[in-house]
Amino acid sequence: VPLSLTCLYSYSPHQSGSPIIASTNIRPLHCFVMTSEDEFSKRDASGLQPTFPKGAKSASQAEAQTRAAYYKLTGIFQFGIAPALAFGLLSVTRTPSSTLSDQYEHRLAFIRKHDLGWIYAAWYVLSLARTHALINANATRAGARVGRPDQHAYKIMARPKDEASASSTSKDSSSCLGLADAPYVLMENVGPVGRFNRAQRAAFHFDEGLELLLGSIFLVGAVLPRLAFGLVVLYCLGRVLYTGGYTESLNGRMNAFALVAIPAVILSALVGIFGIQTLYIEQ
Repeated sequence: VPLSLTCLYSYSPHQSGSPIIASTNIRPLHCFVMTSEDEFSKRDASGLQPTFPKGAKSASQAEAQTRAAYYKLTGIFQFGIAPALAFGLLSVTRTPSSTLSDQYEHRLAFIRKHDLGWIYAAWYVLSLARTHALINANATRAGARVGRPDQHAYKIMARPKDEASASSTSKDSSSCLGLADAPYVLMENVGPVGRFNRAQRAAFHFDEGLELLLGSIFLVGAVLPRLAFGLVVLYCLGRVLYTGGYTESLNGRMNAFALVAIPAVILSALVGIFGIQTLYIEQ
């Protein structure tokens, strides 16, 4: 495997009136071997993706296209596929015996009697708001050309050289180093450090939706506990595969994404169905 030698350097500026570049002692701190993976092949000079997705010509166009695509895909899943699967599972779950059907109706009646359907409605509205926030983040990602697994793009806040020289009060030595034109600070995505970053991102991705997921488990489990348990087992299996795939590669996360998303949206649909049944459908 082709290898390259990379060295880290430190600088220690002299305390003199001369420019910082001319008076800087540069010395190597540590050298290490890197693999031949090229993490710059799909980045421009600033470290961002070189083009906008889907042939967009501007940041605003890329954002609008991505936003529309996510709303369409989410709408189909959340208001079409997920409710259909949920109603199918409800039918299968209640069919084996009259006892299960009676328990289902008894629990819905309890929720209805105590006016608890509003809790289901509140959870569902909250989930829609979070979905909007996620769509908004993904749309602006496309406009910013920030790739995954990065969640932020950091900039060194150094004054450009021409502005620094024009300001009589500024003593900003960082402009002499050319830091104002430095690339964005982004996650490394190759080698052992890249694996670590992707593994961390997979873990945080799990945590980010855990509160709403737990809420849906409790709300659905109060009516159909066995179905809730089965969906959680399927979800956890998907998470294990998703985490392993994401750790191996950026695209590897997509291999198990459906196994993560489908149980979650079914739970969401069931919360919505139970809310409607207990608020608007009389016994």
